[in-house]
Order: sequence, then C-alpha cells, then structure tokens
Amino acid sequence: MKSQMSRFFEYGEEIIGYADEEDLSQKIQRLLDDPEEYERIRLNGFKRLINDHLYEHRWMQLFARLRNASVQTTSWLSEERRGEVVKALAPSLPRSRKVLLSGFYGAGNLGDELILRSISAALEKADPAINVVVAAENPYKVELDHGLQAFKRTDVFEGAHQLHTADAVVVGGGGLWHDLTFQRAGGLASLVTGSTMSIAGFGNLPLMGRVLGVPYHVIGLGAGPLEDEDAKAMVHFLASQTTSMLLRDEESRKVVEGTGVASECIETAPDVVYAVDLPDHPGRDEVPEVLLDLKRDSYQLIGINLRRWSHFDMTSVRATIEKTISTIAAGQKIAVVGIPMQAGASHDRQILAALGESLTPNVPFVILPDPPSFSLLDACLNILDVLVTMRLHAALVAHRRYIPTVGLAYDPKVQRHFEELGRSEQVVPLEVTWEELHDCVISALQENRISDPLFRERLSTLETRSLAALERAARRVSTAEVRAAVHTIPVERPLETQSPTKALTKQMAGFTKAEHWASGLELPGRQLNVLFDAPRALHVSLPVTAPKPGQEIHNTCTLRLKSTRPVEISLTLVSNYVRPQNEGKITIRLRAGNHIFTDDLARSKEPVMLRLRTSGSLEIPVDFGLTVNERCYPAQSWPRYSRVSLRVEEVHDIEDRGPVPALFASSGVVSVIPVEDQESRGASEDHNVAASLDS
Repeated sequence: MKSQMSRFFEYGEEIIGYADEEDLSQKIQRLLDDPEEYERIRLNGFKRLINDHLYEHRWMQLFARLRNASVQTTSWLSEERRGEVVKALAPSLPRSRKVLLSGFYGAGNLGDELILRSISAALEKADPAINVVVAAENPYKVELDHGLQAFKRTDVFEGAHQLHTADAVVVGGGGLWHDLTFQRAGGLASLVTGSTMSIAGFGNLPLMGRVLGVPYHVIGLGAGPLEDEDAKAMVHFLASQTTSMLLRDEESRKVVEGTGVASECIETAPDVVYAVDLPDHPGRDEVPEVLLDLKRDSYQLIGINLRRWSHFDMTSVRATIEKTISTIAAGQKIAVVGIPMQAGASHDRQILAALGESLTPNVPFVILPDPPSFSLLDACLNILDVLVTMRLHAALVAHRRYIPTVGLAYDPKVQRHFEELGRSEQVVPLEVTWEELHDCVISALQENRISDPLFRERLSTLETRSLAALERAARRVSTAEVRAAVHTIPVERPLETQSPTKALTKQMAGFTKAEHWASGLELPGRQLNVLFDAPRALHVSLPVTAPKPGQEIHNTCTLRLKSTRPVEISLTLVSNYVRPQNEGKITIRLRAGNHIFTDDLARSKEPVMLRLRTSGSLEIPVDFGLTVNERCYPAQSWPRYSRVSLRVEEVHDIEDRGPVPALFASSGVVSVIPVEDQESRGASEDHNVAASLDS
C-alpha cells in the first residue's frame, strides 16, 4: 500500500504512514505534541491534492492520452476505433485560460456595460476555452446581466486570491487614467493605501498580478486630463508594466506619451463599442407599448439623455431643452422619451424627470428604466426620430442605427465623436441657446434617417478598425501561458487594526446611540428584530406575520465619524426579498442627516449602493426603518422576508468641491428635507422614541 501511495504523495512531507497500531499511536501523539509540524504536513498534502489529484487533472490526462492514441499507448483499442476516438477528441480544448477583466462594471452605467460586452465577446472569440472573470463594482449585477463570474473589484484580498490562478489581467474601457479625482483618492500615496478609486484604484489588481508574473493588458482605455505631475508619474509607471496597450483615441495616446511612454508601445483604435455586435433587426417586442401607440398616432419621438454634471449649471441646460421642445410642439406632434444611461435616483433619471415635469401638457413624456437593458435601448433607439444626448455611447449606438443625433458636448470626447463621423454641425456646447438647439433638432427631424454616403462610409471604417484592433488585442491576451495552478487556498484576511496604512488613509465610521421604536406593533422583549451589529451595520425587520397598514419599525441612531473633515461614506443596503405583486406595500426608509432615501422592499434583491457626503460633522443622525402601506398576506416568514441591512463599507476624505452634504443612491428615491421642516421632524421623532421607551 505504501509503495502505491508514494506515487501520489510524499511520505513525511504530505502524508504520514504507519506500520502497525503502536506505530500509528506514536505518530499521532507526536503530531498532537507538535502543532506546527501537523499544520505543515496538512497544508502540503492539501496543496498536492489540488495541484495534481482533482478530477480535472484525471480527465485532462485521459483526454491527452486518447488524443495521442497509438498502438503503443492504447493497444487495447482497434485501429478503426482508435481513429474514431482521435477524430472525436481533435476539437477538444485545453484547460481554460483564466482572464481577470477589471473596470467600472456593474455600477449601472450602460456605456460601461457595453464596453464589458464588447471586450468579453472578443476574448471569447479569440479563445473559446477562455474563462473571463470580472473585477466589478457590483458582482451580482455583472453575473445577472452578462452571465460572467465576478468578484468585487475593491476587495483586494479576493483579487489577490483570484490572481494566483489567473493567466492574464485586462483593464478595459472608459476614461480611467485621469487626475480629476487623483488628489481625492490620496494622490501619490493612493498607490499603497488601498485606494479604490482614480488611477491607483484601477492599478492595484494588475500590479499585484505583475508581482506574480501575470501579464497585464490595457484595452480600450481613455486617458486625460492629466496635469498633476504625480498622476503623470503613476500613469507612466502603470503603462510600463503592460504587456500590450490599446487606447481609445489619439488624444489619449498624446496624454500617455506625455508621461514618457514610448509611442511604439501604444496602439490606438476607435471606441470598442463600435465593435459591439448589433442584431440585424432590433426586436420591437421590447419597445414599451406606449411608445408604439404614440408612433401609431403619428407622433415624432425625440429621445433625450441628460446627466448630472457638476462643472455646469444643468438647470439652464434643462430650461434650454424645455424651450426648444415647447417651440417645436407648437407646430407639430412630438413626444419625448427620456433615456437614462446611468442607474440611480440622483443620476440621469432625476434630471430627466425634472425635464418631463416642466414640459407642456400637449407633449407626452415617457422615461425608460434606469438604465435600460442593451436590447431595450437598441429597440427604442431604432424607433426614435431624433436623439439629443450628452452621453457618448448613447450617441455612438444611435449613429450605428443611422438615427439623427444631436450631441451636447460636456466633454471633448463627445465633440470628437461627431467630428470623426463628419457630423460636427450636429454637436453643440452646453451653453447653446435654445434657438441654436432648435435649429439642430428641426434639421435632424427632417432627416428621418442618416443616408449621407460619406457618413455611412466613415461609420463602416470606424466599426472595421475598432473590431480589427479589438481582435488583435484579444489574441495577444489569448497567447498568455496557461498557469499550472488549478486552485489555491484563500489567505486569511488580516484584522483591520493590523493595517496601519489603511488606518492612515481611510476614516472610520460607526453607528452608536441606538434607540428602537415602533408604531402599530409591539417590539419583542429582546428586540432581536432590530439588530445592532455595532459599529458597522444595522438590521431591521417586521416582527409580525401579517403586516398591516400603519405599522412601522425604526432604529434611530447616530453615525459617528472620527474626523471633522468632509468625507464620503460608502454604504450598502441589502434586502433579500423580491415579489412584483407586493410592490408598494412596504417601504424601506433611511434618513441620514437632512437627506431621505426610500425604496420598495419588494422591488429587487440587488444591493443598493449609497454614497453619503458630509460637510465635516462628527455625528450624523440616522433613522432606518420599514413602513407598511398596504395589508400583506399572512406568512410566518415575514420577519425573515422583511429583513433589511445597512452596512458601512468605506469612508474617504474628500477634497473636490462637489455638493456637500449630499446623498447618492444606485436606485430608489433620494430627497432633501426642507430646512424649515428639519427641526419639527427631529422633534417629532424624538417624541416617538421617548413614547416607545416609556411603553
């Protein structure tokens, strides 16, 4: 037996052998007396098992043997059968190549999701056996929408674990090399402090990979603006680690060359979204019936996309568009379709909804989900008569469908896009007058579909160049040597207190002074339904089996910070209940300072990402609770169904001049308590708490 086992494990190093019962007893006792030796042999044995003796290894060995079958190796097979087996296994693929694809994915920005769609498709085309694993902002969303395995990009420990079995790292798409948030992230120190944003935030994963010898590729990245000298040095350092680099435009090339990177190391090509595979005929099945009804009633549809932009007064932009639409509507039947490209109540939807409210009653207004799926966006764009957009990728997809498009150039990349297609007369600055915008929209309405041969030739050239460059980049990734490791043991995570660099750069926050109150129901004696996982998380649920209107339960507490400097607090709200027929019955409500966030308990299981900016307060009043609006069906599991958690993820100092204080959410609705209501509201809630405690 020992001679057989020695074929698979090394005695004394990976396993222990014994001669008889007495020998076994002595060896067990020695191992028990020497925990370090026990642990050494245990880990050695496990590593040998996962590296050499999994079913994957046996199947690969068997297939290799059969694929190379000969009379000498498979004498037990007839020549005819041997030929059949070799032919059947000829197209068999080797062990899959694992590629980590990192970017701003899963955060609800449809443009970034199109980039992910394009790059992942190219990688899979270059190597059908490839296994793309996405380092994402929201792994759940990526797995749901793209069917790709994902992990949280900001989790450096999970990233390190994934890198041990990775064959390549790709940082892909979007303008990630810029200095707009460089100082906010910590400047040069952000490279070693675990920053999750800006240049260093997207450099952590590939740099850890380079330590392990994993190739690092850049695909479809944009660069600039880049004025900060430390930011330039960091981009140069990251670029010098790459195996290949494909940038999205010549302007990005100039920016990166300006950091000292040699021109021959850089390839440029049009935006990778030009390479997204579009169906020949977009299905109308996904188009909302209300839009089809408007088309049947001879309305011309004007799609509008707007986004938040802190560098310009968007209220004036909205007023310009409202005046333009109202003037056109006085002479012809038009309807407006709001197209949000970024999810979140405080993003595109907020400004589009405000536009819809300002339009005259004779202009029908429909807003799509935020963001729509790609198939819904494609189908809806295809029935528009005109698109007016700030976002680059909305314009790009519309142009690929020959939809007349008017661009609002908030960023030079939007201007460049229209210029490269020969449509510079259809892009205007944000400070455009309503008369100028009116003329552009009228011209686009008269065009119906873009039929200009020169435009179509330029568009085809851009699509061809983008696809060819993307395929070359994907082939470079697919040539990476497949690493031998199949599985590694995750490293135990250190306690936060053991990370001095983290303590230096990230502020701390925790919930304190918790007081629980309820209305229309009794709290259990131990109040286990309102848990307090101090200091990082709150949990709340309804302690009833048949929720009734008017019932509420709340956890009123304080979010305490360690610094009086302005900070941004990242929080995650998680509910594990979704049931469309129960929407509207129970509301999740969070008050943080003078901001209120609300969402429907039954809407989605998808985590909601919240960002709370402070103006330097040490303590922020928080009220976290559930309110029953309608009678719900009886069920013993309501206490579990209604459980909602709020967790503090990260706290960062902020240096930029964005609005503070402020609350942003990836979904749900955010509102601000009017100043005159804040004092009375606080007094009312203090009374509720006191009444609850008295009872």
